[in-house]
Amino acid sequence: MIRIRSFTFLLALFFCFSMYGQSDSTQKKQKLHQRVYYDVSHAVKAVVYVYKKPFSWKAKEWKTFGTIMGASVAVSFLDEPINDYFEKNKTHFQDQVADFGDFMGQPEYQGPLLIGLWGLGIAADNEWLRTTSTMLAASMAASGLVQTFGKDVVGRARPSKAEGNTAFKPFGGKNYHSFPSGHTMLSISSSWILARQVKSLPLKITFYAIPAVVGWSRLYDNAHWFSDIILGSALGIASAEAVIQYYSSIKKKGNDQAGLTILPKGNGVSLAYRF
Repeated sequence: MIRIRSFTFLLALFFCFSMYGQSDSTQKKQKLHQRVYYDVSHAVKAVVYVYKKPFSWKAKEWKTFGTIMGASVAVSFLDEPINDYFEKNKTHFQDQVADFGDFMGQPEYQGPLLIGLWGLGIAADNEWLRTTSTMLAASMAASGLVQTFGKDVVGRARPSKAEGNTAFKPFGGKNYHSFPSGHTMLSISSSWILARQVKSLPLKITFYAIPAVVGWSRLYDNAHWFSDIILGSALGIASAEAVIQYYSSIKKKGNDQAGLTILPKGNGVSLAYRF
């Protein structure tokens, strides 16, 4: 039942942001194939941009990165006390909240809704829906690849493994997929973009609150350490911010008209792509 209620909530939330999102359309009308190609190509470019971003970091960015890593190490001393607290304080109400948080951090539930909203934006030629959906897709893809690769390489034991927060076994399987928290990273990378794409203050607060519930649920379910949540949050925000910067740069450079165009040529046609 909690899954049905969670799905209904997510559907209502997506409907609200699609109704009350801010729109500043600058694109000329495009044909269907142009809209699809434009959105897909820029979503892919945004993912590439996320991974290229660290190579252009300056001293300020590297200092921030070092601070975040240092903070992750520092809070790791709180990992086991926090884990012990959650283990000793379980209630039926908290069980339901944790189920909701787990639901909100899983891509298999958000993905279909995201594709549906993008399809609606394509069919209706709604630029705001298209842009928001592709930004979400790019951020989810980028953060998803990072956390999946990171979990295998780092191989940190989950709290449920009962080996402590300093046990590591790279490529050790699901029981060693604690660092970083994928649920938290996914939820915050999505919510960060959604909160920036709407004007409504209640919606902004809701979107910013969801990752907190997701992170809390991972601690409650004994699936992650507190330091996993902290780093997952930082990586999710970094991924979302890079995607936002990419799409902002498109508008600043006047590249909103980029896309695939079919042009007549002689007795046939030619394909042209404008960057």
